[in-house]
Amino acid sequence: MPLEKPDVAVLGFPCRPYSDARTGSRDEANVQEHPDFPLTTEAIRFVERTRPLAALFDNITPFARRAEGFCGELRERSYHASWRILHFNLWVHGTGDRLYVFALDARRVPPSALEETLRAVDEWQASRALFPPAPLRSFFLTPGTVLWEQHVASLLSLGGMAAAGAGMGAWIREARELRELWRSHGFELWDARPWTEGPRSLPSCRGLSLTPRVRELLDLGFLWACWRSGRHPIQDRDELVADLFPDVSQNPGRKPWSVGLRRVLRNSRVYSYEHDRILSAYEVFRIYGWRDPVLQGLTESQAWDLVGDSMALPPLAVALFGLLLGARPHARELWDEEPRASDATRNSPGSGTSRVGPRSPRETPA
Repeated sequence: MPLEKPDVAVLGFPCRPYSDARTGSRDEANVQEHPDFPLTTEAIRFVERTRPLAALFDNITPFARRAEGFCGELRERSYHASWRILHFNLWVHGTGDRLYVFALDARRVPPSALEETLRAVDEWQASRALFPPAPLRSFFLTPGTVLWEQHVASLLSLGGMAAAGAGMGAWIREARELRELWRSHGFELWDARPWTEGPRSLPSCRGLSLTPRVRELLDLGFLWACWRSGRHPIQDRDELVADLFPDVSQNPGRKPWSVGLRRVLRNSRVYSYEHDRILSAYEVFRIYGWRDPVLQGLTESQAWDLVGDSMALPPLAVALFGLLLGARPHARELWDEEPRASDATRNSPGSGTSRVGPRSPRETPA
């Protein structure tokens, strides 16, 4: 616990008790028995003991089943609290919506401050439909550049990553079940292997060892794109592979393929059909909204650990700016022109050292 009272607290707590990927996540008793559940209560205790003016909590969308109760616990501790889900794909090319809980100290600000926060967040999110993200290919490394050469050297040093999923035999059963499902729905290509055994030359899959499991994952991902779009795997190949990514660290049962980048984990390895290679952690950071991630001194594995623990920057910025905008008229200490000695600073990739400071209410996060 910090010794000083913070002005703003941005917190997270483990998502595992609430994840739909876990059996029992919809059973409240099972959730409370999970070993990580006490850390949810610890996050509330942190706010209760340090009494920040504003607090922002981040978690996965299945936490919505418990979000109102969580807000109720904050209200019992004299905080105005409410929550919103921010849609990942409005800001970046990917999936993985996030749930944010907004809390403002009821002893220091009126209820209207939280209403202003929610209004701002809702308006910013609604406006994003008019401003799609930059083209996805603009985030990839350019061949011939220093960063490109470093990534190629990294892939060569790996010697072809096996990317083994959990459960040696589970992937075979899961793949068979998925193909049988497609067959039952009349999908003519249900048994095809159009990516690894198609009419074109075998892909090189730089950065991967083409084990049977990886081959099956790549074929299933390509078939999934055909299935959902109704396109032909040969005639429409170029259109199908654009922006299509499987996470080859996962087994078929997780359906780890998506148009745009799905939420990555620390052990994720993401393959690009269009570029026929594993993406670098640097590229994933850029897709997540970090303009110029600083990863010097990290191995590729360490960088993936870092990006797996991170989140898309623009939705987080919207949530945080909305919270501060609601608090601003009632808490002048947040907007001092000169930084105080106790101001907390953060070093983040691409943004340098920054602090919370004056901001016009007309400025909208990118």
